[in-house]
Order: sequence, then C-alpha cells, then structure tokens
Amino acid sequence: MSDDELQRAYRRATMHAPPGAHPDPERIAELVRGALRESDRLAVLDHTMQCAQCRAELDLLRAANEGARAAPPTRSLTRWAL
Repeated sequence: MSDDELQRAYRRATMHAPPGAHPDPERIAELVRGALRESDRLAVLDHTMQCAQCRAELDLLRAANEGARAAPPTRSLTRWAL
C-alpha cells in the first residue's frame, strides 16, 4: 500500500470526527521526528495521550522510526558489481 493510499485510509477512518479533532498523520510524524515547535508539540502530544486512535498512530510511527534508526545501512549494488 502506498503512502497516499494509507493517508486516504486514515482520513476515511477519522471522517466521523469533527474537522480538526485529530491531528493530521503528518503532524504526528513530525512529533516523532522532533520537528514541531514546542507549542505545537505540546498540543499534538496532549491530544495523542487522550485519544486512543491517535495514540495507536503515535505508537506505530514511533516503532517505525526506531526500526529505521536501528536498521543497518544498505550497501549499493554497484559496489558489489565492481
């Protein structure tokens, strides 16, 4: 499933909530990466700690982020061909 398909599925799953009730998946991803301003970070974190649906999204993104950092670097195939 592509990123676009996942984003569309996430939006469909949260359509029952009033607009702005849940942070966008991109905002939660920015929270995980530490890319939000402090006030935004606190607002998104506060919501995710109170919302089971968003907490699950946060946990998934944290696990993916940890896995990406723990994965060994890949080597280029052209290096092996030489």
